[in-house]
Amino acid sequence: MIQRVVLSDQVKEELLDGIMSGRRQPGDRLVESQIARRMGISQSPVREALRDLAAMRFVEVLPH
Repeated sequence: MIQRVVLSDQVKEELLDGIMSGRRQPGDRLVESQIARRMGISQSPVREALRDLAAMRFVEVLPH
């Protein structure tokens, strides 16, 4: 069976895994452009993933 995987969901899962495993600590900065560059994708799915994680209260989004 072929599954359609949304790119922002993949980003969200990777970031959430880092948070839950302790690789990301409270106060660590998650910079949208750096995450996109590291993953080889545009910033849009990263932005969407960060919004979802903020809604789940795993991250806090601050301007700049």
